[in-house]
Amino acid sequence: MELQRAPRPPREESTRASWKETLVSGAVFVLLYLYLILVIDTHLIYDGFWKLRTYPSFFCDWRFVRDFFLYPGGPIECLGRLLSQCYYHRWLGALIVAAMTWGICRCAAALIALASGGRPRVMPYAPALLVLVMYNRWDNPLATCLALLIALLSSVVYEKTPFRHGGARAFLYAALSVVLYCIAGGASLVLAVLAGIYEALTQRRRLLGAFCVLFGLLVPWLVGALGFDLLMPDAYLSLLPFHPQTEFLSEVTTWTARGLYLFVPFAVLLAALCHVFAQHRKAAPGEARVKARTRTKPARRENKSRPSRSAALKKAAQAVIVILVLASSLFYSFDPIEPCFNAMTHFSRNEMWSEVL
Repeated sequence: MELQRAPRPPREESTRASWKETLVSGAVFVLLYLYLILVIDTHLIYDGFWKLRTYPSFFCDWRFVRDFFLYPGGPIECLGRLLSQCYYHRWLGALIVAAMTWGICRCAAALIALASGGRPRVMPYAPALLVLVMYNRWDNPLATCLALLIALLSSVVYEKTPFRHGGARAFLYAALSVVLYCIAGGASLVLAVLAGIYEALTQRRRLLGAFCVLFGLLVPWLVGALGFDLLMPDAYLSLLPFHPQTEFLSEVTTWTARGLYLFVPFAVLLAALCHVFAQHRKAAPGEARVKARTRTKPARRENKSRPSRSAALKKAAQAVIVILVLASSLFYSFDPIEPCFNAMTHFSRNEMWSEVL
C-alpha cells in the first residue's frame, strides 16, 4: 500500500511561487548588469554622443533645468540627460540601464498577471531582450525607455488601487493621465490603452474602459495642443519612437523601440482575452453535467509528487527555445564596428595615439 503525501496548503504554494519568482527576477537583473558591464561598455556610448544632433548635455543650473518643465515630457527628457552623464562610469551606467530594464519587466509582469489572473513566466522578460538589442547598436534610448517605465508604473498604480467605485476610479485615472502627460509626454497613451483593457475586459466595466481610452486620447490635445500650443505630432508623439524626429542613430533601434512600446499593450490584451475566453468556457451550461459524469467515474491514483516525463520535456524545450531566441537576437543585433569608432574617439580625446593606431 502506497502512502500518499498530503496536498500542500494554498498559502504554502503561493509563498513558494513568490520566492521562485523573486529568485528568477534577481537572476535576470544580475544577468542584465553583467551583460551591460562586460559586453556593452557605456563609456563608449558616452564618447559617441558627438554624433547626436541633440547632444544630451546637462548643467547644474536652475535656469537650464527650469526650461524642461515648460513643455510636456520635459521632466523625463531632463532626467534622461542627467542619467546619460553617468555613462562615463561603466559600472554606474550599466547599473542604471539594468535597473530601468528590470523595472520595465517587473511592471509588465504585474500588468499581465492582473489581466490573466495568473503568474506569467517568460513573456514579461521579453522587454529586456528588446532593450539589449537597442544598446547592442550603441545608441542612447534612455529617455524613451524611462518614459515607458513611468507609464507602466502609473498603470500598475491605477490597476492596483483599492477604489472600487467607478467615479473614484475615473477621477484617479484623469489625475494620473494629466500628470503623466506633463511628465512623460506621449507615453500617457500607454496608460490610456492599458487602463481601457483592464476596465473593459478584466473588470467588465466597459463604460469606464471607454472613458479611459477617450480621455487619454483627449489629454494631448487639451493639454499639449491647446495648453502649450504644440503642433499635433509634438503633442501626441513627444518622447515616443513613432515621432519622425526621434533622435536614434540606427533604424534597428527605432523599430526595436517601437516594438517595445507595442509589446506590453499587446501582451496584456492577449492575456485579458485568453482570461475572458477561459471564464466563458467555465460558465458554459453543459459544464455541470460533464462534472457530474466525471465524478461518478473512479479516479485513477497518480503519484503527483513526481512530475511526468512529458512535463519535464516540455519545460526543457521551452528553456531551449528561449535561450536560442535570446542568443540569436543578441548575436545578430550586435554591431562590432560602432564601438571601434567610439573607442577611437575616446583615445583621441586623451591623446593616446598608440591606442588609436
